[in-house]
Amino acid sequence: MKLTKKQRISNNNCFSRVLKRGISRRDGLLSVYALKNELEIKRVGVTVGRKYGKAVARNRLKRLAREAFRLNQQQLGESTDYVILYNGNIKKWSKQQIMRLSGSEVIESFARLSAKIEKHMQRQ
Repeated sequence: MKLTKKQRISNNNCFSRVLKRGISRRDGLLSVYALKNELEIKRVGVTVGRKYGKAVARNRLKRLAREAFRLNQQQLGESTDYVILYNGNIKKWSKQQIMRLSGSEVIESFARLSAKIEKHMQRQ
């Protein structure tokens, strides 16, 4: 199942809203922010700054994060925006280390964090 254009957060205001008002959880690899939206779809946004390396490395990190969302979207609540950030320790990685980062590591990290967020949202 492919991510549609509607499932991606591309508006800067939406990113800011989720980052400011959303619930967040983090581990050694990712930080995930989530906020209910008025739409009836789950959406994801991934941000990777220039400090993480050149475009090839940044694009790989974004692809891995979007794939983690895509594979876990059945377990996620409806009408929620998710923003995925990589934590600072990756900044110190070389391009080769980033390119060797396995998708399964990112998928497991996202699954763990999103489950914690969903649990928290259900309690509210």
